[in-house]
Amino acid sequence: MGTLIGHIAPSLNRVASFEHSTTLVMFWMYAVIVLLSDATSALPLPSDASFLFASIAFGLEWISVTHQAARNIGLESQCNLLLAYVAGLCAVCSALLALRSKLFLVDVVLSMGIILHGTWMFQMGLFLYVENYIPQGCHYRLDLPTGIDGSTVCDLEVTRIRAVALMNLAFNFHVIMVVFFAVCVFALVAKVHGTRRGYDPLSRDMDVEIKPVPKPHSDRP
Repeated sequence: MGTLIGHIAPSLNRVASFEHSTTLVMFWMYAVIVLLSDATSALPLPSDASFLFASIAFGLEWISVTHQAARNIGLESQCNLLLAYVAGLCAVCSALLALRSKLFLVDVVLSMGIILHGTWMFQMGLFLYVENYIPQGCHYRLDLPTGIDGSTVCDLEVTRIRAVALMNLAFNFHVIMVVFFAVCVFALVAKVHGTRRGYDPLSRDMDVEIKPVPKPHSDRP
């Protein structure tokens, strides 16, 4: 039995690594395609095509992270599940912008989602792989059959629940900070460039001539 596990575990690790590699390749393809389309004339794609490729890349990441969250348990599963929510949000926003690129609020939400995606991945690295930042009662353990890949596990169920609660709290903090940053940037841009709400208000100094509306003629005697 131990020999069978020793042969199966490396295969599972390699499959998971290949799955993450395909997602990374798709993001690199997206970056190269956008650079060629915007900076050169070798690939004259429409401007909405970049959002389409971004939607595909984030969709692949959502699938990959969701599968990994289903395979793992504990801290890694919770981290990947939260990351899957962010990737799914970015995929949906990119798809909407591919259909209608002038949706301003969707563009803002996509920008916030990309920032949250990066900050949360950095937080995941601290929570899962840096010993000083791993929650108390949990530790990083190498996979015993292979000795090269492992996961962060907790000794007791109480410590696992506490660690998951801390992760949810950290994710909420990341969301609040990203929203606060977006509001501050919007306020700064509005102060520098001004805002328009769809109409130009009339000033008191403007001389506006109001003409009466003519009455409709009646054919009756």
